[in-house]
Amino acid sequence: MRITTGYENRKARIELVNLIDIAFVILVFFIYAAISMTLSKGLKVALPAGVADAGKQQRSIRITLADDNTIRLDKEFCDLDTCVKKVAAASRSGSCAVLISGDRSADLGAGIELLSRLKEAGIASVAFEVKKQ
Repeated sequence: MRITTGYENRKARIELVNLIDIAFVILVFFIYAAISMTLSKGLKVALPAGVADAGKQQRSIRITLADDNTIRLDKEFCDLDTCVKKVAAASRSGSCAVLISGDRSADLGAGIELLSRLKEAGIASVAFEVKKQ
């Protein structure tokens, strides 16, 4: 004797609701990962206050002048000569802005020397990064 349940003639189906949920979770994960990677470019320094110009966004090279007057180029320690050579080579390859993030307690002489060496290397646009007042 054969009992019929009603499921014998049904075709298999794929539940799309679960797939859509998983796709949105993966999308959120990748967006969060991309945002967290872009925000962790700089080092924590105490920026001086000032009025910043909200110019057009472009690729930037970040030089960090720490409170102990050490120079970092994109988080890597380097001396003044190496920093100027790398920045000059990068600025020749394309248009990019050079930002100096100087700590408030760094010596003024170190910042001026860095700025003058960058100008001697032919870098026309150099800006100091400041926080809004």
